[in-house]
Amino acid sequence: MSQSHYVIQSKIKNNEEKEVNLEIKLKTTTFSGRLVYQVVCINTNERIEINKLKKKNKMRSLMVGSISHDLRTPLNGISILLNLMLKLKTVFKLPDKLVEDYIKPSLYNCKHLMCLINNILDYT
Repeated sequence: MSQSHYVIQSKIKNNEEKEVNLEIKLKTTTFSGRLVYQVVCINTNERIEINKLKKKNKMRSLMVGSISHDLRTPLNGISILLNLMLKLKTVFKLPDKLVEDYIKPSLYNCKHLMCLINNILDYT
């Protein structure tokens, strides 16, 4: 029993003038000494849409990973240094005005920004 396959890919418009991607497979085989043809038409629009969605999902995952690393890492570093300055203000002999006007608000803003980033990443 010998077989051969032919695949044709084509785009046509349906009754609603929407483009349909078709894959037409022609399979020939011999059965009981006779040549037999089998034709299969497959609408590949869903497969194309699934591939597009997979690509979008992969890009979103890469973006979320990049945001997570590129924003959180420096922000964590800043937060750690501000906390260290706050805890060691007497060792560094920092004036109270500097602590109250700059370090505490900066630390608060760091924490607030980290919460915003986390919420955005949780949403995506």
